[in-house]
Order: sequence, then C-alpha cells, then structure tokens
Amino acid sequence: MDKIEAYSGTDRSLDAGVCRSKLASAIADAVELSNKDELLNCYNQEIGGSEADKKMTLDQAFRDAIKGNIGNIDLCLRIIDFCIELVKDGMTSTSAIFAIIADALDLLPLEHCEKVFTYIESNVAVWKQDHLYSAGKTYLLRMCNDLLRRLSESQQTVICGRIQMFLARLFPLSEKSALNLMSHFNVDNRTVFSNKEEVIQNHLREEGIEEGELTKIAPPVDYDLYRKFWTLQDYFRLPTQCYEKAAWRRFTRYSDDVLTVFASYKVDVSQSSRKRKHSVTQDDVTNREMTSSDEVCFTKFLTNEKLLDLQMSDPNFRRHILLQMLFLFQYLGGNVKFKLANQVLSDDQTGWITSTETRVYSMLRDTPPDGPQFAATVDQLLNRETNWIGWKNEGCASYTRPPRAESRVKLRIRRASIADDEVPTHHSHDLGSAELTRLWNIAPDNMQSCKLPERRLQPTLEAFFESPVQQLNPNCGIEDEYKATHQPNHQWRALRLLSRKAPFFFHPTTQAFANMSQYMEYMCRKLAKEYPNLGKQLEGGGSAVGSNGGGSNAVSDSEGSESEFEDTETMVTAKQLENLAGKLTPPEWKKLAIQLDFKDMDIQELADSYEEPLTQARKMLASWFTNNGTNATLKSLTTALTDVGLSNYL
Repeated sequence: MDKIEAYSGTDRSLDAGVCRSKLASAIADAVELSNKDELLNCYNQEIGGSEADKKMTLDQAFRDAIKGNIGNIDLCLRIIDFCIELVKDGMTSTSAIFAIIADALDLLPLEHCEKVFTYIESNVAVWKQDHLYSAGKTYLLRMCNDLLRRLSESQQTVICGRIQMFLARLFPLSEKSALNLMSHFNVDNRTVFSNKEEVIQNHLREEGIEEGELTKIAPPVDYDLYRKFWTLQDYFRLPTQCYEKAAWRRFTRYSDDVLTVFASYKVDVSQSSRKRKHSVTQDDVTNREMTSSDEVCFTKFLTNEKLLDLQMSDPNFRRHILLQMLFLFQYLGGNVKFKLANQVLSDDQTGWITSTETRVYSMLRDTPPDGPQFAATVDQLLNRETNWIGWKNEGCASYTRPPRAESRVKLRIRRASIADDEVPTHHSHDLGSAELTRLWNIAPDNMQSCKLPERRLQPTLEAFFESPVQQLNPNCGIEDEYKATHQPNHQWRALRLLSRKAPFFFHPTTQAFANMSQYMEYMCRKLAKEYPNLGKQLEGGGSAVGSNGGGSNAVSDSEGSESEFEDTETMVTAKQLENLAGKLTPPEWKKLAIQLDFKDMDIQELADSYEEPLTQARKMLASWFTNNGTNATLKSLTTALTDVGLSNYL
C-alpha cells in the first residue's frame, strides 16, 4: 500500500511538471497568436486543485516561458504584457509579473538588459497603479539596485542616470529610503592629483632623461596653481571643514587665485558643445546618434597636469567649477537643520561669500554659449533649492493631503448657518461685559486667537538673563542671597529656557559645581560671551562672581569661566618660537605639527610652499600661534614637545 502511495505521489509530481510545460507552450502560442483561448482551456482542464494551486502553477509556467524564450527579447516583453492582463483577470498573482522581469534581467547580458529596462521605464504609470504598486515597489527597487551594481558608473553613465530617474518617478517625494535626511556628504568621492615629485618624474620620463642627470628641473606646469585648483575639490567634497579657521583662510585664498586665473584665460568656444540650428531633414533623423555623441559629459575629473591649460579655457569645465562654488556657498550660508551649533559664519565670512558669489555669476554670464540665460537659470534653480532645504528641515512632510472627513465638513456647514442666522458677519458678539466682549472678539475663531504671535510668551535668552547677568557685576552691590541665580523658581525657569534655546546647554563639561547657584552663574557668564549686550553688563566686574566672597566665589576660585582659566597660563613669545624653529629639522617639525593637530594636507602645503627648512618650521609655528590665540601657551607647546621626544628644545 505504501508503495502504491509513493508511486501515485511521483505521478502527481510528473503531472505537475507536464502541466507547467504545457502551460508555458500555451503562453508562448497565446502571445504569438494574440489569442488566449487555448491557454484558458489548458488552465481549466489540465490543472487540478484549488484556485491557489492553479495560480501557483501558472506563475511557474510564466517563468518557464521566459526562460525558454530568453533569446527572443521582443517575445519576452510581450509575455510580460500578457501576464499583466491575466493579473487583471485574477488568474495569476501580482508578484509573478516582477518575478519574470527579474528572471529576464538575470538571464540576459548587459547589452540586452537596456532594452528590458526601457520597457520597465516606459510603463512607470502601470507600476504606480494601486493593485501593482504596493506589491511591486520592493521588487522594482531590488531589480534596479542589482542592475546598477552590474553597470559601470564611469562607462555606462547614461543608463545609470536613467535608472535613478526612474526610481525618482516611481517613488513619492516623501519616501524616506530615497532621502538624505541627515545631510551626509559623499566623503568617499576623493579627487586624486599628482604631487610635485610625481609631476617632475613624469616629465623626466617623457623627455627620456635619467633621474641622476639633472639636479634641478622645473615642473612643466605651474604646480602651485595646479595644487590650489584641485585642492578645492576637497572642500566641495566636505563643506563642513570651511568652518575651521585655518581651512577657511586656505579656501578663500585658493578660490580667489582660481577665479583670477579664470578671468585671465580666454574661453575657447570651439571646445564647448556647439548649439546647432536644425531644420528637420532626413539627415537629422538618420544622424541622430551622431549628434547625441557630441554632448559633453563629465563623469570624473581628469587631473593630469598637462590638461590644466585646456581645462582652464574650456567653457563647460569652467561652468562645472563655478557651479560647485555656488552650491558650496548656499550650504555655508543656508539654514540646515543638522548643522552643529558652532557651524556659523562670521560677518566677514558672509561678506566674502556675497562678493565672491557676485563675481562667480558675472563669470557665468560672460561664459559662452548663452551665458546670460545659463546664469539666470542657475539663479532660479538655487532659489528653488531653498524651498527643498526648508522642506527637509521640517521633516520631509508628505505632499499628499489626507481626505477631509465628511462628518467634519457637515458640522462646519451646520455651525456656519446657525451663526449666520443669529449674528450678522460684520457684527461682534456682545457678551454683556466690555472685557469679555473684547477678549471673545479678538479673532473670529478662538483657536486661531490662541495661535496669535502675541500669545507666544516664551522670552529670548538675552531678555531673560539680562537682570541675572547685571546682578553678577560687583558694582551693583547685590548680596548673593538676593540674586536671581540663587532663587529656585528662577533656576527652574532658566533651565527650561536653556534646554530649548541654548545650543551649548547639552555640551559636556569637566567643571564641577557645588550647587545649582554656581552652575547658573557659570551659564550667565557663558551667555555674556555669546551676546554682546549681556557682556556689557559685566564690564568692570573683575574675576569675582559675587561681592561678599561667600559660597558663590567657589566657581571663580576653583575654575571659573573659560577665559579666566586661560589667562592664568603664560603665552608663548615670538622669541621662543624663533629659537625653537632654528632647532627643528624637517622630520622633527613635521612630527611636532602632527602633535599640534595639523592635518596632513596642511603639512604637505608648508613643505611644498617653502624650500628652506627654517622657513617651513617658522611658518608652522606661526600658523599654530595664530590659530590657537590665547590657547597658544607655553604649557601646551611644552606638552607637545615632550610627547615627540623634544622636551630639551624649549
């Protein structure tokens, strides 16, 4: 009996395989003849079981049909169309459509995948239908990502861009998986260029000169300009480093030099993509691919030193660089939600960006072809970008409005009719009391009245802390117990306001406070540094916190504010720096520079800009002294020298 059941199970599996092959053949015939009668007969007579089993068998038959006819791409696309029709009739599952498309992309080579993707791209309206979108969006996203991984971003840029545009059309704007919510930068996109030694070695190799024949040889290009030009790409890659003082000075200097060179180079219009005046002829139609191949496309910058002169005079390349500057300026001066509290431009930096932006737009207008139109278009796009920045700052709210509830609409209509019957629209409600009548008629709707700007009673930091900061001035003669910083109710309100409006409130600190009064005095002094009007309240206040020398003086006695702590250390003198520079050898000053938090790029720049080791060490120490200001103390320099084993030099 068991053997009989085993054989019957084998027969059923064989029957299922035969049914699938019959259905696959019937599918191909139905598509070829545009007649699905034979398929329906096979579906109803050959396949047994429940409707779910029939659907599963037909789904597998479609996949077999795709695999059996993979050599005929046109037939495969028609099979996909036929599958969509059967989904509407309820004969196959929705996932079968995307399964056979994925099979086609997996089985075909790359040169034929583009035709399949063209079909997917042209049917974006079909995929966005309700019965297909919810079940197929994940499949389509996975298929597109798999295809992108197979393609080369540098050689097949057009199809890669089409895939990205298709995904942008398929998914709504509020789709979180496609948004850079945290404003991250593509820091891996580094632009690599040759250093000075590589440029010279390349020149020697091309000239056929042995390395030992010449002791000195000038590079074939202006290496200083070459280095400055391509170093700017690092700031475009990571704009946040422009908020550092040393990096900002270097960026402004390099930008001014590059713009000056752009102004001195004559634009070679022959290198740009010419604007052709077409009259529709047969030649234009037959040579369409020839004209499209002349379009300019930069996938990655070529940084060979020999190309620099050609790049400077090329208008399309110039536009790329000028647009990068405008994008950077918009980010630095814009209101981006995820910027840190210290990433704010000063007035001088804002002024430089404004003047340089005007200079860049002037160059765009002077760059052919169609310079004025191109500059106006760029200005319009950047103005529109500010709207998208605001949308992202607000959490990328959906643009699709929810439908209004029918009951709410009826309620509003009914209430409006009652109000119209009782009181004319141009009259106010009289409540029998002058004050109540005034309060009730401040706004037509009470909820809108609660949202008026006058009811936003939360004060600003400057206004709230004006009196407490003024009380810290010893000239006022206020005893500690009467100061606002010692009152519990003021402390509670101050902490709530600081947590909402002070950017540095949640920053960690190493200072210890005996009680809340000391902490509030510390915060008052910190706010006095941030707001000039509050700082004036402390003028003539000395280093003491209070006037009576009580418990509140523990803050200033132990650690106090940051400026008071810095003043207790001795600043390094110019003579000490000069003596130290004379003792440092090139390897030693580079080790010391690393210990003093110099970046590798800054160290390389000092080594390339100055030939004498003494000048290199002197410039490094001067830069450290300038950047650190009051923090450039003898103690910090001695610590750095000790860490690199040069403690006897100072």
